[in-house]
Amino acid sequence: TTALAMTDLTAADAKAVLADKELQEELLELELDDGDEPEYIREARRTAFMREMEQLKACRDGGCGSVSEVVGDKALLDATTSVQHVVCHFFHKDFKRCAIMDKHLNILAKNHYKTKFVRVCADSIPFVVERLKIRVLPTVICFKDGIAIDRIVGFEELGSADDFKTAMLERRLIKSGVVEAKGVYEAPGALCGFAAKEDSDDD
Repeated sequence: TTALAMTDLTAADAKAVLADKELQEELLELELDDGDEPEYIREARRTAFMREMEQLKACRDGGCGSVSEVVGDKALLDATTSVQHVVCHFFHKDFKRCAIMDKHLNILAKNHYKTKFVRVCADSIPFVVERLKIRVLPTVICFKDGIAIDRIVGFEELGSADDFKTAMLERRLIKSGVVEAKGVYEAPGALCGFAAKEDSDDD
């Protein structure tokens, strides 16, 4: 496992790594720092590191790091197949709970750079909505390699309350396998201190 794969990078960290060749070289040196390892292991680490860099570049080119809005069936298909993991929010512009979901997804998009976050107005893609059997908004569908693997319907799994914490949604997406856990739980209901930081934002 490489240094870059140890945790899901934030958008700011990923952009810093991609923009700084010297930083990339330093990270690679850290990967190869154990001089007691056989050369074939060092070479495997080097290859894995370069693969991680290519993945970060693909995420950058795919628009990861923020929630982007897509319009139309073709744009949605392109978005959900552009990177391995995609979280798509089907929303209605007049629904309060869709706005609440957007707020949390915007936070998570900045903290999980290897996952693409998109939103699409359900009214604009009736064929897709029918095919995916979307009946309640907001609905968040998780895609892996272009295939829908899980969904979050409304707020039922998020405490059925409008004031749920971002970490609760994050844990649910981790369970789906579309975002990576950033480490160990530091406190009940918190991921690596992330939830504690967001608590004040939710109030």
